[in-house]
Amino acid sequence: MKCLKGFRRDFKAAIGIGTLIVFIALILVASIAAAVIIQTADELQNQAERTGQDAADSATGGISITNTVGRIGPDGSGGREINEIYLTVGLNAGSTGIDVSGVLIQYQDPSNYDENATFTRATLIDTDGDNGILARGETMNLTVSGLSVGPGEEFTIKIIPPNRVPGTLESYIAPNDLSDRFLILI
Repeated sequence: MKCLKGFRRDFKAAIGIGTLIVFIALILVASIAAAVIIQTADELQNQAERTGQDAADSATGGISITNTVGRIGPDGSGGREINEIYLTVGLNAGSTGIDVSGVLIQYQDPSNYDENATFTRATLIDTDGDNGILARGETMNLTVSGLSVGPGEEFTIKIIPPNRVPGTLESYIAPNDLSDRFLILI
């Protein structure tokens, strides 16, 4: 057995170059994987922020009904019914201003469903001069017309602000005594 006293010079560092190539390939694969993970994490963070903002808007945003009055009139058979409903609405706590031009009202009773009920904006009591924007401290009066709610009938009003999670849903039962001209609905 012959003892080697020096390095063999006939391999020309082939093993070292192969190892270097494998090492560089591993670094490239790891960097690509890291880039994909970072991009995915960024997309998830953006989606979580949007979801959080939507949840906050849903919890604190929107319109609340502060008063509901029904106007009583004759029905087609000589009885009495609720023909119109007057709603006074304002903002929920924590809500930002709402453009009232895009507000939708849905009306439903046991025999009718109107996805976009006929209503007029009677008055926006504007305190800050930004016409058409319902802001904190302001109220808006809405009149829903074309109704025929008889005594003891249940009906639902839903107010949907523009670009928001569908908001206010209120259910009412008309009283059995519709002898007054106007009555507050609870």
